[in-house]
Amino acid sequence: MRESELDGGFDVANPVAMRRSGTERAGRAVRYVGLVAACYVAINMFMLAFAAEPFRWWANFIMLPGLVLLALALGLTRAARETRFVLTTGLLLFAHMMGALWPLMIVVPCLGPVGLFALRPADPSVRAFVDTVAGLAVVAISLGVAFLLIRDDVIDLGVRHWWAWFMLAAAAVPALNGLILLAVRRGTYWFSMAVLLIALGGYTALAALAQFAH
Repeated sequence: MRESELDGGFDVANPVAMRRSGTERAGRAVRYVGLVAACYVAINMFMLAFAAEPFRWWANFIMLPGLVLLALALGLTRAARETRFVLTTGLLLFAHMMGALWPLMIVVPCLGPVGLFALRPADPSVRAFVDTVAGLAVVAISLGVAFLLIRDDVIDLGVRHWWAWFMLAAAAVPALNGLILLAVRRGTYWFSMAVLLIALGGYTALAALAQFAH
């Protein structure tokens, strides 16, 4: 006689497993709420003690959603992309540093896409696209760091359209990936992807050269 017939056709293990799963989810939710609350209180106490006057209480309306996103990101296999941006905005507003450290708004959101270099898709077309996004993120981070260094008088790049060099670097990224894909000649719609990447790089390069000409 089968086991399902012995228990009247009901699966005795399923209710137990469902209760266990529900308990685990509830415990995880409690931990996340505790994390959000602890970080929220700690940040406010720190800002009250060390930040400039007046205390920007209204920054909590930005900080709290960022902390919630952070908790959700810890519980998901894919972190919420908005977390870094929202938290950085809230912290800069709290610390009265938005005017001085605004280049961080360029740097921080680009930290995530840099991690795409770790992905190695089997399809060469997809790999070219992913590497292009990651490479452009590196260029953007370099630009943000340059802005920070210029603001702090660490470096002096002069006044002759120095940003055009970053535009050229941004142009080289898709163009190089397009040329590599063109040489490999493999992947889904590899020719179309290669042409689009090379065209993007060429257009950006022309825009950079136009900046130099001014």
